[in-house]
Amino acid sequence: MINLLRFSIFVIVVTCFSRCQSSSARTPNRLEMGFAVDSQLVNRVVRDTSLKISYRLPARWQDMTADESVNSIFSHDSSHHAMHLVRFAGDTAVKLMLSLTDIRAVPDDNYKELKRNYHKLLNGDHRWSKVKESDFTKDGFYVHQYMMTNAAMVNFRLIFFREMKPLVQLDFQAPVDSDFANHTKILESIIGSFNSIL
Repeated sequence: MINLLRFSIFVIVVTCFSRCQSSSARTPNRLEMGFAVDSQLVNRVVRDTSLKISYRLPARWQDMTADESVNSIFSHDSSHHAMHLVRFAGDTAVKLMLSLTDIRAVPDDNYKELKRNYHKLLNGDHRWSKVKESDFTKDGFYVHQYMMTNAAMVNFRLIFFREMKPLVQLDFQAPVDSDFANHTKILESIIGSFNSIL
């Protein structure tokens, strides 16, 4: 359990050390994406008044945000980053984990550098066999999405921007198993449920 948590939290923070040497960035592709929300899969509504967002999670998931071991690992691994863990939840029985991190204080340049060098920054240890990147917009959010896969695991990282400023980072880790299609439906429903509550 602790090793799984440690790996999940490591994946969250590993890319935020980079610093951009140039502030230039290409004009984002604003493809609007729609996501089906299955309210039976994600049947718990979460409202975050600090981030001014709402989203849905499976009610049966264990919320480990306040867990001492989670916070200890996250604090140690992210002590030099301007990140704040907002939510850490999942189904540990099937190794399905989600984290949501407040990244408003992370310099914009970190994400511009990640955009340019994501293969190196996300796969420096060659843990993943494939790393893919895409951009889209969703209900006023601009999203950078990265998908990292190997034979056993997939990790989706979605970086949400509001008015082109970093807002939150969502990491969703799932095993590549016989229930993988259902895992991705859960993720699609979570993303589809993201809304601003300005």
